[in-house]
Amino acid sequence: MMTETGQRTPIAASMLAGIDVPVLYMVGDRDKTVSIEETLHFHRNCPGSSFAVLPATPHPFDRVNEPLLARMLIDFFD
Repeated sequence: MMTETGQRTPIAASMLAGIDVPVLYMVGDRDKTVSIEETLHFHRNCPGSSFAVLPATPHPFDRVNEPLLARMLIDFFD
């Protein structure tokens, strides 16, 4: 799945434009699997979505700054 996703975008911009629920796109600034630019593409094509970059965070989510992530999620859901 990861290889196929890297070779073609399985989600068209038109599909993102049809999302009508709140979405928060987050990416780690040290992520080597998904880039900030790729994540921004989804955010920009999803009206009303939010975007955040987690500092000092690689792709494995178990290395995230948990207090910072919690604050960002609380802000989003408020």
